[in-house]
Amino acid sequence: MEKHRRKMKAALVGCGQISEVYFNNIQKRFTNLEITACCAAHFESAQKAAAKYGIHACTYDGILEDPSIEMVLIMTPAPTHYELVKKGILAGKHVGIMIFCPACTAF
Repeated sequence: MEKHRRKMKAALVGCGQISEVYFNNIQKRFTNLEITACCAAHFESAQKAAAKYGIHACTYDGILEDPSIEMVLIMTPAPTHYELVKKGILAGKHVGIMIFCPACTAF
């Protein structure tokens, strides 16, 4: 019998077209992960995604300041990765880069 594990709360960073694919796959495949918030460079995109998924839209700083969010899943263009990952780690979050391209292009 499988032990009940606590769900880790995560936030999506970047709400472009690919975020829908990741959101759906994460919800289906990772039963121990719950997406509770999202943010985007354009807040309107985050609001639209939040309404669609039934989660909270906020800024990246808001995600980093939220103690209930333990992990950030970054789905932004490669040139933004370094700063987003660095800020996430310094805020004590688990960080995942959810794309198939370079982790960063410069640092």
